[in-house]
This record gives sequence, C-alpha cells and structure tokens, in this order.
Amino acid sequence: MDLEECKSLVELPPLRFHNVHDGKLDLSGCHNLIIVSKMYGNIEFIDLTWTAIKELHSSIGSLKNLHELDLSHCEHLKKLPSSICYSESLQVLKMRRCVSIDKFPELPKNIKELDLSETSIRQINSSSFECMPYLESLYMKKCTMLKSLPTTICKLKSLEKLSFRNCSKLKSFSEISEPMENLEELYLDGTLIDEVPQSIWKLKSLEKLSFGNCSKLKSFPEIPEPMENLKYLYLNGTLIDEVPQPIEYLPKITILDLSECENLKAIPVSNIYNMPNISCVYIEEYHKDQDWAVLSDVWISETLQQSKYFSCCECFFLYTIHNILMGKALQDRIFVTKEGEALYDPRVNFCYPGNKIPQWFAYKSMGFALPVDSAPSTWIGDESFLGIVICLVVDLGNFNDLTITCEIHCLTSLDKSHVFRSCLEITQKHTQCDTDRVFILYLTRDDIYKGKIASFKFNIKYYNRVPIQHGIGSQRVVYAEEFGTIKECGIRSIYKKDAEEFGTIHEEPHNGKRTKI
Repeated sequence: MDLEECKSLVELPPLRFHNVHDGKLDLSGCHNLIIVSKMYGNIEFIDLTWTAIKELHSSIGSLKNLHELDLSHCEHLKKLPSSICYSESLQVLKMRRCVSIDKFPELPKNIKELDLSETSIRQINSSSFECMPYLESLYMKKCTMLKSLPTTICKLKSLEKLSFRNCSKLKSFSEISEPMENLEELYLDGTLIDEVPQSIWKLKSLEKLSFGNCSKLKSFPEIPEPMENLKYLYLNGTLIDEVPQPIEYLPKITILDLSECENLKAIPVSNIYNMPNISCVYIEEYHKDQDWAVLSDVWISETLQQSKYFSCCECFFLYTIHNILMGKALQDRIFVTKEGEALYDPRVNFCYPGNKIPQWFAYKSMGFALPVDSAPSTWIGDESFLGIVICLVVDLGNFNDLTITCEIHCLTSLDKSHVFRSCLEITQKHTQCDTDRVFILYLTRDDIYKGKIASFKFNIKYYNRVPIQHGIGSQRVVYAEEFGTIKECGIRSIYKKDAEEFGTIHEEPHNGKRTKI
C-alpha cells in the first residue's frame, strides 16, 4: 500500500493487511501524520519516514511477518512500545534523526541492523548489548549527547559494522576484553577519543578502522601481532607523530590516511616498501636526514589494478618520488608484466601543483600533442628499456573527477599506421592550491612495443558531481562533463640503470639546497 507524501493524512485508521502487494506499507513523507492505529496481517515492511508520529501502536509487536521498520526523521517520536520486543521477524530498524529519542530502546533479540544515528541518546545500559546476539550492523553517527560506551559492547558477537562517527562527546572506546571475530568495520571519526585501545589488534577480522579527525588522539599503540585483514586505516586530522609500528604487521594495508596530522614528524622511506598493497601517497616536504621523508600531509588511497598514486604539494620533488619508484622492490611491480596480463593503462601516476615540465623530460611540447621523431627507435630491441614516463601540465579547475587519455600513434614494421590508447581515471582529493597540476604517468614497455612511435596526443575530460534534489529528503547525483586544457606535455625513457641511480639528485630545489632520500 503506497500512501507516500499524502500531506493531508493526519490519522491512519485500524488496518488489516492480507496478501498485500510486495508486503509494504509506505507512509513516507506524510508530514502531518500523527496517529497510526492498530494493524493486523502479513505486512513485511513499514516506512514511516518524515512523519509527525509521537508513538507507535502496541500492535506493532504482533505483526509476525514484519521484517523492516523505518522511522527515520520521525522527530516527534519519543519512545518505542515495549511490545516491539515480541516482534519475532523484525531484523532491520532505522531511527536516524529521531531527535526526541534519548534512551537506547529495548529491542527483539533477532535484530540484525540498527540505525540510531543523530538521536539524543545519552548513555547505553550494559544489558542493552547483551540482548542482541545477532546484531550485524550498529550505526550511531552524530549522537552528540553520547559520552561513553559500556564494556559489554564485546558481547555483540555477530557484529560486522560499528559506527560512532562524529559522536562529538564520546571520550573512549573500551578495551577488547572478548573476541569480536566478525567485526570488519569500526568508525570512531570525529570523537573526543584520545587513546586507541591497546587491544585493538585483537580485532582480527577488521578491514576498516577510522579515527579520522579525532583531534585529541596522540598515538597509535604498538601492534604486537599482525592485523592480517586491515586494509584501510584513517588517522587523518589527529595529533599522532609517527606511523603505526611495526608497519609490517599491517601486511594488507591499502589506504593509510595521515592527512592534516600536524605533529607527524617523519615516515621512514623503508615503510613505503613494507606496505606492498599501498597504492597512493600524498607527501608535502622532506626531513633533513637522508633516511626520512617528512610528511605533514600524507594520504594513501586505492586505484584500479593495484596501481600507486602519489600526490604531493609543490615543495616535494618529482625526482624523490621517481627514485622511490625506481627502487627494485617497486620497479618490478611497475614495469614487469606477468605472462597473460593485459595492461594498457598507467600502473603508476602521481601529481603535484605546478605549471611547467621539469627539465628531466627529454621531449617537451606546448599543448596536447608531442611528435618524437626517430629518437624512440632506440627502445626497440633494448632489453634494458623498461618503459616511459609521461608528464602533463593540466588546468585542473574545480572538478572532482577527471579522465586522462593518451593516444600513441606509431608505424608497424610494414609501415602501417596504428593507434592505441591508454586511459587513466582519477578522483581528486581537494587541497588549497593553484588549479594547475603536473601529472606524471608511467607506461610499461609492453604497452608501447607496437612499432616505431611517431607521436603522442593527450586529452583530458572533467566530471563534476552535482547533487540534484530528488523528492523530500533525498537527492541524486549527476555528472557535469567538460573537456579540459593540457598546457604542456613531455616524455622520458626509463632504463634499468635508473634503479642503480636510486638516491641520486637530478636538479637543485628552489631553496638552493640539495635533497635526496
């Protein structure tokens, strides 16, 4: 039964449901609905979002087939009837932004998904978590009155996802006193937590762990045993001053977000090599010692095909990142193509704010096209040749996403023309900088052994996410598309000797001091 957005509906009379189509009662957006009377029958899903109800009828507990109840944005609802504990089939309960709810509700033990985000709950009784053995997801985002959690949270044995994101008064998360073997995602962003539990490593199934913008957090505890499943670790906006150690105990880490960590002193370059699944690094500046890179803004994120994406501010030099990549540990992953592997897109790329092609690039041109004449003929048959590095100066604008396409025009051994394309999609992390960016892209030799290279052509297409209001309280996203401007382009050949020159310096930095790592 669909009564969505019936704005004149104030009271719903007693209803008996029998063989209801799709088993759903939709009253969402009935802004003036205050009273819902007695209900009977085989209803499976009730949607009361954005209504003005103050209470639910006790008959809700007698709906034996009720599987999901959505009360989101029922801002006048103060409590649930005690009879809901007898709802034998209820598995999903959503109460997001029920701002008048100030106590953790008593619920049936079969509940699996519970959303109490943006409610006014002040505390959670110890017994509450002991009565939900099948709960898989608990969301309490932006519960700004919540100050503490009971230690019985470890009783939630089936829990897979747990979020207290932006609970701005929450000061602590209890030690892991009992195994939580199914917990995969834990979000504690934007809380007042000043200490990560020493026993955090006991969460053996954890894949995502976030303490982003925990402004009081000063350190991450030493990890005594490997966290073998952890892939995403967010520590951005905290006061930590070093990378979690030992980093080898995070063997699957893919995203490590350390952006806006103002106290971060340094990251050993060796740490980069000990994170084999890391894919992107945002780096700002150096430490004076040769063995350290000072990172006051580091962000690591995943891109397609396990590629690595390094984005740095203009005080970080192309040569340092390139030298890191040319180390033997990473060089093989960048340039060696496994048998049967199809790879026609850049495996590695990085960018930084800037408006000119570095002198390091042998072939340069203004605009989007680059003729290379006969020089690359030396690539063919040279076993030491690994691939090429492409450099583009791009007017980035304010767009969120972009696609860079590289067309390589060549002649085959029979002097027939051939064109193949390499495509790179990037989602930008917005920073306060000029709109011009320098993009560096690495292509393996297997991608360009098509014949004698005649020229390169590049284009860039931008996509901006534009939210469009779609109904009450919801929106959809469309993408604005526009072709961008490539101001300059350049290429350089890469040979095995680059690995032997790891740590060398190619150019004087702007401050006149020579730097290497």
